[in-house]
Amino acid sequence: MYDFHLKLFEIMPEWVVLWIYPLVTLSVMAVLSIIFRKFITTESLYDNDTDVVDTATQNTLSAAYVILGFTLVLVMGSADTYETNVMNEGTNIESLDRMLTLDGSAQAVVMRKDLIQYSNSIVQDEWPKLRGGGSPTTEKLMQKLSKNLLLFKPETEQQKALYTEIVRKTDQVILSREIRLLNASGGLPTLFWTISYLYLFGVAIICALRLSHATPMRFVALSTQVTMLSLIFSAVMIIDHPYTGQTKVSAAPIIQAIESMKNL
Repeated sequence: MYDFHLKLFEIMPEWVVLWIYPLVTLSVMAVLSIIFRKFITTESLYDNDTDVVDTATQNTLSAAYVILGFTLVLVMGSADTYETNVMNEGTNIESLDRMLTLDGSAQAVVMRKDLIQYSNSIVQDEWPKLRGGGSPTTEKLMQKLSKNLLLFKPETEQQKALYTEIVRKTDQVILSREIRLLNASGGLPTLFWTISYLYLFGVAIICALRLSHATPMRFVALSTQVTMLSLIFSAVMIIDHPYTGQTKVSAAPIIQAIESMKNL
């Protein structure tokens, strides 16, 4: 299901994705209402059939609003968390760079150059490939960064204290990348999307039943509700892909860290 959603973002902008689901749902509802109108006549309805359909419409729409509304809040919270994690990653990179600058040894100079190269690779190589598990180039640079720690030979107490902090910050930089890759591969499960698509189709069926013999006011009311529900569905799908499309987590904190390192 994720692959299908990603292809949508590749072939069309987000505003089209946002409106395509309401249009498709309304089209399905319109076609079904025409079919039901042909086969369901006024004479074939029992006295309480209209009440049953009205109750089903109300309950189905109410449940859908609650479920999708809660899910929208959930994915928005996750997107905020992902942005915070990227900010922390940028901060960790800057902190490690400052530690290496304070150390000033030949080994620190080499590691600092590798850190800048690694940070550039995050933005240029890895960011566009996050959904695919990251960049092998960035992975190699991260391993090289870790191996650089073996080159240090601290002698004085100050150097030993700085080395301890350098090791700690390097671990945090590596952990930040692992968290980012984990976030990029996450999202709502396929089962949720399968049920949501079926539920949306069920809403279209029930509303179509009610529109088989409906007044213009009821047509407008049901069409508006289905449109709003589909828009929430689209919004959940867009926000659930925080590293793709136009509404996505920005690499700005890491870019700012790179600029800060270049200015030192």
